[in-house]
Amino acid sequence: NKKEKFNFQKIKIMSKSLIFESEPEFTTSVFNKDVESFMCVATIKAPQIETDESQKRAGIDIVAVLDRSGSMEGEKISMLHQTVNLMIDHLKECDRLSLVAYDSRVDIVLPLTRMTNEGKAIAKKSLIGITPRGGTNLSGGLLRGFDIIEERGVDRNDVASILLMTDGLANEGIRGSDQLVLATSNRIKEIPFPTTLYTFGFGTDHDGKLLTRMAEASGTGTY
Repeated sequence: NKKEKFNFQKIKIMSKSLIFESEPEFTTSVFNKDVESFMCVATIKAPQIETDESQKRAGIDIVAVLDRSGSMEGEKISMLHQTVNLMIDHLKECDRLSLVAYDSRVDIVLPLTRMTNEGKAIAKKSLIGITPRGGTNLSGGLLRGFDIIEERGVDRNDVASILLMTDGLANEGIRGSDQLVLATSNRIKEIPFPTTLYTFGFGTDHDGKLLTRMAEASGTGTY
């Protein structure tokens, strides 16, 4: 009955054209316990291409809506932090980022901030304070994210996206799957400029079907 542990390690594969990195959700697993699936963060980097000023991409306004409820305790919140930090590292000065955190209550922990070196440092510091607690008012967090996109001023970027990061286990606010999908669809139709919702599920128990439907309800979003 001796239990042996197997280590999952970060993998890095390099070729002439791409760099692929993955980091698993679990660092160890016992040999006699089945693990049907587990999450990992995968990063694919393409070669750096030099472009002139006229070829630079348009700036993006991103609102990351982050689940900090009690069900996100442990590996889920750790993976969420890793994901957001990675995103911050890859944003450019022309981009702006806002962080909305929700549990039973909803807080804007970072207003739309341009991603200069100083802005990135502020964003990462704000992220540290997002820790699991309370219930899951998913609808409250998401609707607040839509409000931020709609209320932008004349300096807004042309491209706007909301990134919902959650396990999808809503137990406060709007709870039913059909009602959450309908609320998403109705609210995004009220915004007078293109906005896309992307959903990200954390944990093996996350509700992938719900997150897929919510992303599709935005018209062009993906899960």
